[in-house]
Parts: sequence; C-alpha cells; structure tokens
Amino acid sequence: MRAMSDLDEGLYEFRLDVPQTELDDLGERLGRVRWPDELPGVGWAYGIPLERVRELVGYWREGYDWRAAEARLNQWPQFTTVIDGAQVHFAHVRSPEPDATPLLMTHGWPGSLVEFQRVAGPLTDPRAHGGDPADAFHLVLPSIPGFGLSGPTRETGWEFKRVARAFAVLMERLGYAAYGVQGGDWGAAISRELGRIRPDRVIGVHLNLLPGGGATAEPGPEELLPLSPAERDRTLASWERYRVWARERQGYADIQATRPQTLAYALNDSPVGLLAWIAEKFAEWSDPRCPIDRDQMLTNVMLYWLTGTAGSAARIYYERAHADYAGQPPEVSATPTALADFPGTTSSRCATLRRARTRSCAGPHSTGAVISRPWRCPSCWWGTYGPSSANCGDLPARSAPRRAAAAGGGAIPRDRASHDRTRAETGIATPGHHGGGLVAAAASEPEYPHSCRRTVDGKGCAGP
Repeated sequence: MRAMSDLDEGLYEFRLDVPQTELDDLGERLGRVRWPDELPGVGWAYGIPLERVRELVGYWREGYDWRAAEARLNQWPQFTTVIDGAQVHFAHVRSPEPDATPLLMTHGWPGSLVEFQRVAGPLTDPRAHGGDPADAFHLVLPSIPGFGLSGPTRETGWEFKRVARAFAVLMERLGYAAYGVQGGDWGAAISRELGRIRPDRVIGVHLNLLPGGGATAEPGPEELLPLSPAERDRTLASWERYRVWARERQGYADIQATRPQTLAYALNDSPVGLLAWIAEKFAEWSDPRCPIDRDQMLTNVMLYWLTGTAGSAARIYYERAHADYAGQPPEVSATPTALADFPGTTSSRCATLRRARTRSCAGPHSTGAVISRPWRCPSCWWGTYGPSSANCGDLPARSAPRRAAAAGGGAIPRDRASHDRTRAETGIATPGHHGGGLVAAAASEPEYPHSCRRTVDGKGCAGP
C-alpha cells in the first residue's frame, strides 16, 4: 500500500497503492452478505435501516470507484513518521503563498483526513478561489494514531492527550515554530489539549465541538437565574439533547470504551458491518439538509477497511475512559480558543460560555460561534466544521477565514515574537476555569461585527 523513501530525519514519503487482490476480496465479501432480519415499520429506532444499508452496499459494489478516490488522495503530498513508538501518517499541503499560516487540522471518529478534501484548496490557495491571499494556510492533516493510514497502535495508552503530544512533535519535526490548530470530535479534544500544552507555539485553537461543554446535569435555579430568557432556553435545550443522547445514542461509545476488542472481530471481518457502524453516525451527526456524499463517506470507510483499523480506532474511547484523568474536569488552557456552535449540537450551554467570558460570534443560521481573541472570527471558517458542512453544496467563491479584525483582534501572528507581542497588546488574561474546557479571554473584549455572513448552499447548513 505504501512506497516509502527516506526524505528527512524520520520522515518517509507515502503513496496509496492498494493491491488489486484486496479490492477483489472486498468485492467477494460484498457479494455474499448474510443480511439480518428487521422489524417492520421501526425506521431508525433500532439502528440504521436494512434498506439503507442494502442501497449503500449495492452502490459500493457496483458504482463506487476506489481507484478514482485513491488518485485524488495521492494528489496531496503525504508522509509517515514514527513518534512515541507509533506510526503517524499525514498530508502536508503547502500553500503557494510564502507567508501562509501553518494549520494542523485533526479529524475525529469515525472520520479521516478525507473530510478536508473540499476545503484544502480554498484554505491553501485562497487567491485561486477568489479570496485574500493573506488568508492562506499551510495545512498539516494527520491521521490519528490507530486510525486509517496511520495504522493500528501497538501498545496501550493512546488517548487524546498522548496524541496531542505526538502532534506537537510532528509540527516541531516539520519546522513550524508557531501554528494554529483546528478540530472536531476527537480532533477537538486533541486540538484543545495541544493548545494547552504548547501555548508558546500554538497561536490559536478553533473547535467545532467543545469537549465537556454540554449540559450533563439538569441546570438548577442558581445556573438559570442569571441568564436571559434566550440563554435559559438554550441551556435547557442542551440538557434535553443530552438526555436523549444518553438514552438513545450513546451505546456505540460505551461499547468502544469497554469492549473494543470484541467489537473489532465483527468490524474487521465484515465490510457491511463496518459500513453500517460508520454510516449510521454519518447520518445521525450530519445536517439532513446537507446529506453526506456517498463517495466521500465510502472513501472514509475504505480507509478503515483497507488498513484494518476499526478496532484500534475504537480503542481511543477505552484509553480515555481508563486514563488516570478520567472523570476530571478539563485543565485550563491559556491559548486563544474559538468555538463554532451550530443548531442541534450538544457542545455548549450558555452558562458554560459565560463563565469563560467569551463573546458570541453568531451568524444568521447558527446558535453562536464563541471566540476568545486574537484568533480569527470562526463564523468565517466555512467548510472546516466537520463532514456535514464540508459537503453542503458547492464551496463559495470567497476564501475561508477573515482577519481577526472582524472579531476585534489583530491578524494571526506569523512568528513567535509577534505572537507574544499580540498576547500583550490584546490583553489576554489569566483564564478562569469553567468546567467545560473553553479558555477565558480578556475581560474587556469588544462586540464582534459580522462583515462576512454567508452560507455554502444559501440555507445556512455550513454556518454563517
């Protein structure tokens, strides 16, 4: 699958080249599925419907083109390296703009770097997409150890904090003294932790999920009283979404956090089982107005199937649940952090955000994107919010992020000295901890104007 040559100290070139025998084996397995029965009229209540899986399998077998997907992935320069005993695969997509800002973007479960295919071009080369070349990024897109092209981990303990430390080494190995980080799902936990442990290097953190930020207990009068009616409704809605989540949708996480090895026998042996396990999440976690492209989802599934990493990817849940910090509140981070918070998510509640002393940067179709300066306004980060928004119609002509002037701050500093100077000039305060994990910002933050409200498909699926 990979042809490697020594590129630099510990870095090896990588190129996908799946043997045809593996594809033939997959086709044979898809052709002799032993289908389960299904109760009539239950829809999605018991899991992904049989008809939906049959449809996906039929397309996977007859219509999906892996070689085309493989060729598209190979358009990115890709490499592997070994960090802390684990192989780390990553794409390194450099911008043609010499002063581009380095940005590490991390996927989650059951995702992969495939999620970033539609945004890599506009982010690295905004000039070619009608945007401001000053908004360009050098992208580093790693596969989490144990996931997909990084291959399975070979020892215990690969929870998200260890991954964050490994990615810090990766960025140092690539020669980046200062960089931003972005992530959702596990990528959010990893990105936030990386900002926390490397405040001298990470100039800003952008999340589309706030780890621990949702209401996990019924809010009492003492929490609701200081809130406005709208904030109170939002906090209560967060609690209700969590109740539904815990009752109806948390089972996958509980299984992966307790018996990932037992689950691995099914997912590693049955491509249809793996497809159903992943496709259900893509359907449940995406905006129904913006259904995930079948080919992109199947490419994502293929990266787990061809590498045999369904079980090792699931282990990150086990490792976190059994880490010595399990059950403890997130540690305080001093790195500027932004949150894109969209309708229907369980990622935040108003009291949590208030305690962080952040400002809402909400667009017309979002529930609020929270920012602590001097990071750029996250309401302009179209397409970087995860698999659902990245597939919502055609990408707009304008480049992704606007300057932090739209959020009351300065431009992202390009070097360490500028970063330190920006911190001093913008008055980043010692953060107060709020239990949800978002950093505090300066107490005297301005209100944030919205000069760039737009959507990907005109309906607001991708945020402002």
